[in-house]
Amino acid sequence: FLTLMVKEEASMILIFYSIYFIFFRQLRKTGLIMLGISTVWFLTCSAVIFPAFSAGAGFRHMSQYGELGKNGFFGLTGQILFHPLNFFQALITPISKLGTMVHTFGAFSYLPVFYPPTLIIIIPSFLEKFLSAGIAGQNGFHYSAAITASILVAGIETLSSLVKKFPKYSPLKHPRGLALIIAFLALVQTVVYGYAPLSLFIFDPKIFVKTPHEKLLNEVVASIRAEASVSAQ
Repeated sequence: FLTLMVKEEASMILIFYSIYFIFFRQLRKTGLIMLGISTVWFLTCSAVIFPAFSAGAGFRHMSQYGELGKNGFFGLTGQILFHPLNFFQALITPISKLGTMVHTFGAFSYLPVFYPPTLIIIIPSFLEKFLSAGIAGQNGFHYSAAITASILVAGIETLSSLVKKFPKYSPLKHPRGLALIIAFLALVQTVVYGYAPLSLFIFDPKIFVKTPHEKLLNEVVASIRAEASVSAQ
């Protein structure tokens, strides 16, 4: 319930997490309960709450998915099923999205890749982010929050599953080896694509330079009394 109250897309993430629970964790009762609650909340949001606060227009952010999202959630699903080429093109256009994928998964040492069923957990947030034709498809900002949490959970599930499948090689028995592997993969990811000076393909340094607008904003904020509060959207 707490997760569903965090953000509107949380229901979709929990729907896919429920599927993982049912088929790969053998937690059918828990999975079915999660699936039922999440589905009801998703339908309530998309059919009742969103239209009520947008003059019947539905979920306004669907506009960031261009032609794929012009007919809402179900239209987006139809595009994926019946127009797969348009779907895959949207995933990697612009090409900078590939770099964002490497950076996003690399931050967690690509752990979910070692147990593919956990990738099910990531599907909703992955599609939400990389099908976007707007700023949500880029790295940084709050748009990376959902997929970051999903990959973290998938990584934990991966480690848990591998320990059960290969108890002899459990990282609990070889914590130093596990630490070295994770550190190595994280270092490789940083060298390939990261912020650090070690990166071969470092982000454009201009993003670290304050623009005149940012300097003006700092001056405005500095002129406000210390006892006052500031809020912005």
